[in-house]
Amino acid sequence: MTQMTRIGSSGINEFFNDLTSPSLLLRPFFNKLMADDIPVEVKEDLQSYTIEAEIPGVRKEDIRINVDGNFLSISAEVKRSSETAPSERVFCSERFYGAVSRGLQLPTNVDPTKCNASYENGVLKLVLAKVSNGGGKLITIN
Repeated sequence: MTQMTRIGSSGINEFFNDLTSPSLLLRPFFNKLMADDIPVEVKEDLQSYTIEAEIPGVRKEDIRINVDGNFLSISAEVKRSSETAPSERVFCSERFYGAVSRGLQLPTNVDPTKCNASYENGVLKLVLAKVSNGGGKLITIN
């Protein structure tokens, strides 16, 4: 004999509310853009951090990098590269245009005077020198 499971009316309503909700259509779009606007890879050695950030379709003049203590922020403006002619119409566009940004908190402070940045083939590469603290200090309790 087949076992039947009874679903309460609240379970069915919840299921159909999810299907008819506008957020169902927007959820994949927002998850894609909001999760990681700028994907990064962070490596470190004893002297520095090396960050590689993927920012395709951006001119290097449109990228802004700011270092404050141990916080790094990267922002870029993705601009529309071409205009459509009056006889053309765009019927499908999956490209993103607008501002993207990413903030990272690093484990130690960075020396902003000893930072190098390069941008090639859509990849921003940053080498950020760590601040050398000169060792710790033992504090005695009075």
